[in-house]
Parts: sequence; C-alpha cells; structure tokens
Amino acid sequence: MTTPYLKLVHRFVTVVEQKSIHRAAKKLNISQPSLSQSIKNIESYYECLLLERTKRGVFLTEPGKRLYKHSCKILELGSFMHQEITDLISGRTGKLRISAGTAWGNCY
Repeated sequence: MTTPYLKLVHRFVTVVEQKSIHRAAKKLNISQPSLSQSIKNIESYYECLLLERTKRGVFLTEPGKRLYKHSCKILELGSFMHQEITDLISGRTGKLRISAGTAWGNCY
C-alpha cells in the first residue's frame, strides 16, 4: 500500500531517473498527462520549478536536485518501514531473548 505522498515522490523519482516524462509514464504504467499533472502538483506545492523540460528530456533545477536527493531517502525509508512492519506482523521478526545462568564449579 502506498500513501498518496509516497506515490507522488515515486513518480517524481521515476521521471528524474528516466530523464523523460514519456518514458517514466510507460514505466509506471500511467498516462503521460496524469504524470505531468503529478509533477505540476509537486511544483505547485513547493512553488518552484523542479524540472526543466526540453525536447531532449527533463533536467533537474537546483530545488529539484535537493528534492530528488531527499525523495530517494524517503522511498528507501518507506520500503524499509513496509518490510519491517510486514515481517513483524507475519512473525518473521520479533524479540529473541537468550539468557544463561552462571555455572558453578571448576572451569578448566
């Protein structure tokens, strides 16, 4: 399950990594207008241009570079969080306590 914010972050990172809104839309299996709107929504939220769009592709602006750096960390943390929670719920992880008593007697 992905939150709406993580979905936007994932879309932004995919556009940057694909260097093209068209290629990113294909990779994400969404329409190009929908992806363009997502990027515009992020830019509107931050009130700045994050990507320069050219015929050769998209390029990060300075604010875009910072957002990309932090977005990668957010996605990594989100993935880690998801895995940790699902492992905990499924019983694959938890606390293991091991104790050892003191041994009385001769030690050689």
